[in-house]
Amino acid sequence: MQFDYVSDLHIDHWDKRFITDTPYGEAKNYPMDWSNTRSDILVVAGDISDNIDNSVKYLREIKKHYKKILFIDGNHEHYCAKPSLLDHYYFSEAFRNTKDIHYLPKEDVIIEGTLFIGCCGWWDYDGGKSEITHKNIYHRAKADYDSLVERLQKYEKDDKVKDIVIVTHTVPLPRFVREKETDHNSQMVKINSVRYPKISRWVFGHNHKSYNLIGFGITYLSNPRGRPEDYDRETYTIKTSKGKKGFIDLIQ
Repeated sequence: MQFDYVSDLHIDHWDKRFITDTPYGEAKNYPMDWSNTRSDILVVAGDISDNIDNSVKYLREIKKHYKKILFIDGNHEHYCAKPSLLDHYYFSEAFRNTKDIHYLPKEDVIIEGTLFIGCCGWWDYDGGKSEITHKNIYHRAKADYDSLVERLQKYEKDDKVKDIVIVTHTVPLPRFVREKETDHNSQMVKINSVRYPKISRWVFGHNHKSYNLIGFGITYLSNPRGRPEDYDRETYTIKTSKGKKGFIDLIQ
């Protein structure tokens, strides 16, 4: 099962049509080029923009390049709701009448025996003991983790599912962490301590670094654009996963 994958597009920093007042750094005008897509399926691992309406509009706009888009929310999609988080149903309803754009936290997608499941993932922080934002994130992180594990256990027993692709915004392993004070304690990392043989690939984002590594029998993939003030990717390439390939790396 081949698919294109991207994350952290942050279109409000790269496309003048979506630039808004933002405290998070520089804005340039280098819109994405979607004319050279190589697959029928696009996986988007969160953080399209800081404005959920712009994120929705953008996915509808680029749908013409793909037969299916599978996406999850990143933490930036929720900035408009601080200190609360947007409900999962908000994203589902946004595409209820749009064919073949699938929000993975509320819809599992099976294509030719390959199952795509996912969620943002979030972080534990200090167990939600401090500010209200952390409490909300802590509870959502637990709910995301519990939901993902429940689905993994279900589909490991389903003969129709030959392999599983997980999509999260948060990182799947501590080695991918950007900020150790917060990002390292995503509950998603616990999934790797239990062997789910059907997991073949894990697409993630958030840390704005690119990865294509193999460990625990899983190919870990990340293709973020980021923002101008980090890696300044004025030229950004959509990447394609053709299967269980990558640089051999003994993550264990």
